[in-house]
Amino acid sequence: MGPAPGSWGKLALSETAFSHSAFEQEQKLRKQEIVSRILKEEAGEHARKKQAPPKTTGRPSLRDKTWSHLAEVCDGKSTAPPSCPPLVSELLL
Repeated sequence: MGPAPGSWGKLALSETAFSHSAFEQEQKLRKQEIVSRILKEEAGEHARKKQAPPKTTGRPSLRDKTWSHLAEVCDGKSTAPPSCPPLVSELLL
């Protein structure tokens, strides 16, 4: 014989509550995994930034040379194009 009359509703409610509880637990676990992954990625980025090679001193970078040239051109001090290293094809001739 099955459950007593009227107990089907309680059984359905308890199954729904159980599945809802299981769903909430799964969501919590997924959230923890996502947060953990984000924190690991941020830690990795921070470590990479720390390991960046130090800037060389005494020799201006290409960016510095470019901005310097642009400043000279804009100020009217120079109209000559910047000096460029020879092309590889020119070196082979």
